[in-house]
Amino acid sequence: MVDEDGQGRKRKRSAEESVTSVDESLRVLHEHEDQKRIVRFTLLAGKLHKKKQISDIDRWIKLVIRHYVEVLELMFKCSNKLIPRYSFPPASSDLGSLVVLRLHYCDISKEALKQEGMRFSCLKELSLLESDLHGLTNELLSRCPSIETLKFNFCKNLKDLQLCGFSKLKTVELLFTRVYRYKIEASSLQTLRYSYLNDPLDLEAINCINLKELIMQTPLLAITTQYIATLLLKFPFLEKLNLEGSFTRYARVELREETIRPVSKIQYLEVVATRTSIDRASFLLKKSWDKGNNLLIINWDLHIKDHLRKAEDIFRVLKSKKFALLLDDIWERVDLAKIGVPIPDRQNTSKLVFKTRSEEVCSRMGAHKKIKVECLAWDRAWTLFQEKVGEETLYIHPDIPKLAEIVAKECDGLPLALITIGRAMACKKTPQEWNHAIQVLKRSASEFSEDFLIHKRRLIYCWVGEEILDEYDDITGAQNQGYDIIGTLVNACLLEGREDYVRMHDVIRDMAMWLACECGKAKENFLVHTGAHLIEAPDFEKWKGAKRMSLMANQIENLVEGSICPSLSTLFLTNNRLKMISEGFFQHMPSLRVLDLSENKGITHLPMGISKLKSPQYLNLSQTGIRDLPIELKALDKLKYLNLEFTSKLNMVPRNVISSFLMLRVLRMYDCGSSDDVLFGGEEALVEELVCLKHLDVLTITIRCVSAFKRFFTSLNLLTCTQVLCLESFTCVSSLDKHEMSGYP
Repeated sequence: MVDEDGQGRKRKRSAEESVTSVDESLRVLHEHEDQKRIVRFTLLAGKLHKKKQISDIDRWIKLVIRHYVEVLELMFKCSNKLIPRYSFPPASSDLGSLVVLRLHYCDISKEALKQEGMRFSCLKELSLLESDLHGLTNELLSRCPSIETLKFNFCKNLKDLQLCGFSKLKTVELLFTRVYRYKIEASSLQTLRYSYLNDPLDLEAINCINLKELIMQTPLLAITTQYIATLLLKFPFLEKLNLEGSFTRYARVELREETIRPVSKIQYLEVVATRTSIDRASFLLKKSWDKGNNLLIINWDLHIKDHLRKAEDIFRVLKSKKFALLLDDIWERVDLAKIGVPIPDRQNTSKLVFKTRSEEVCSRMGAHKKIKVECLAWDRAWTLFQEKVGEETLYIHPDIPKLAEIVAKECDGLPLALITIGRAMACKKTPQEWNHAIQVLKRSASEFSEDFLIHKRRLIYCWVGEEILDEYDDITGAQNQGYDIIGTLVNACLLEGREDYVRMHDVIRDMAMWLACECGKAKENFLVHTGAHLIEAPDFEKWKGAKRMSLMANQIENLVEGSICPSLSTLFLTNNRLKMISEGFFQHMPSLRVLDLSENKGITHLPMGISKLKSPQYLNLSQTGIRDLPIELKALDKLKYLNLEFTSKLNMVPRNVISSFLMLRVLRMYDCGSSDDVLFGGEEALVEELVCLKHLDVLTITIRCVSAFKRFFTSLNLLTCTQVLCLESFTCVSSLDKHEMSGYP
């Protein structure tokens, strides 16, 4: 149990100690202001819950400004809309000494900018990340006459940007920030970085004749030969042009000689397209030289098959350069030498940044630093989803944008779900299709609780029954492979691990259900109604094409009719209210390998028709009210896993049933049966049957008879495979001969 009050008090003490520490440090500096000066003040803070925290920060900022601070950095970590954000600057502040101002998750204060005396007369760098400008951009910039570097990244409500008359402006960066109207006239501007997923830079709004470097991320399909020709003529002193973008179709830009001849200063042009599959995007670059203009054109060309020659070309370009290489969504180690990329090291000071969903890939790539990417805030999630769906689909019908927002919100900020479902919806161009998608996602979300946990071993044994895992001489090999697969899924963030249990994030589960229900041939393979409050089984006509079915956690009482299910391999009926299964229910399920009837206290008998099953390898009857097992169960001779734990009412199992399961690897019989007298004709007979199971690797058992225990203790194989042994109701413990058991564990 978590002590929430205790944790809250601990956080409160920690916050109070932090405030006291900052106050003490600033007090000392204030007392010695004639000897010490605050040049830089950086505040890294988390969530703001109370007004007092905001007032503390206001007080600190006013104090450091009074000491003529030059560099001020306020970096908050929380993007939750329900938590208040800090507004800068505080009222009545003289900010004339600031040279560098960097704000992260801060908003621009409307009230403060209304003050006539509010000026940033010495400010040279203004950097805003995830900030809300409230449409006051030009009002803010009008108070920054000396600005040289301006960065607006992932900002909101920029609306109108007029950069005219700033004679010292050298660098402008607008990354993933939507600007409805903009105009940039700055003769001193040398570097412009622009990134917006929908539209390329409007060249008519840019008048910067001395621009030397232009980096633009935009859909490459929007970049035409004429656009680049206009761009090169408009910026005659351009030395570097980098076009980056994501696209779904092959795009190519060709420059003719007459287009590039007027450009004398440019050193190289890079056209870089980001692809998601590293095996397809093997960095096959095509280059062409215009010797007269010293122009290098680099673009992705997936049709070139001479990998070695292309690797040599890449190495020739990069070997003398300091570069940063970004690899997106990689699933295996990338051999940089094989694709012609010089290995980044301290000597060449180059950098490699890659994105992956696997921690194993991080290790194999020798990552020096790992950063876990959290779920996206709504604005960024919505932008990503729109990009994957495409404008053509979004705006083909007036109702679709609102429906698309509902679908995107179901993704809960998970990039994998946003991308996958967004791509799947790109071809859905009617409101009816979008409404169906919403129903599927909401239904699958409601069918599983957020904390639906499954034990790792139980999952692995199901995989054994499904023959998903390789064949091994013993169950240990299969368990090792199963744990390795689970570890890979956890590292890839497709499962969440909690000690011996795992769960699937509800949005990942939604996506899996979406794909299972909507993708072509697999559409009918999965029938999942977990926790759907069903009182009877779904229409048996739906069972015919199903391969895997889950009806767990419902209120089904009777299975009175069967269905022809030639492909059904897995059937989960766990945690229902089953009382009766008809004799013919299992008659037409020849492929069924995994059957789970556990946690059904009302069921007391299995139908004799269970003998019609030809393929079962996994049978779970634990925590049921079963009173006897039918002799027909002997027909299930391929069983590898049988669970009879906590079947306290079981009082009769015919002889030679257990011993007929010669392939059995796992047998769980802890707290099985009510007494020694009626079970198996005596527990000694049971032990004799257990001795016949030569492939048994895992055994849990309760023994209530001394003589049975003595016989059990003479079998080295049973002792070796036993994981749990419970001795219950012994009346003659003293009759155990210690000498008989000497030499055994």
